[in-house]
Amino acid sequence: MKNIYILYACDGWKSLDSFRTEVVTTSIRKLKKEIKNRVQKNDMEVGNDSMYEQLMKDALSGSLFTEELNRILEYGYIEVWND
Repeated sequence: MKNIYILYACDGWKSLDSFRTEVVTTSIRKLKKEIKNRVQKNDMEVGNDSMYEQLMKDALSGSLFTEELNRILEYGYIEVWND
């Protein structure tokens, strides 16, 4: 089974009515790249610098945990579906 990752842009409270689909992918690299681009454009935020560096490291190693990421990701939300 493959995971399907959906990246949403949203408000700071992660209200469901604010969700806008930004990316749908099965690639953790594409997801990581998109989050990195959004953070660099200031569309999303990821805690502090050390949290951001750890996020990128975890995403590369494949140990990305959605709950942890959603806790530190501001103005964005990730949903994971199994195919």
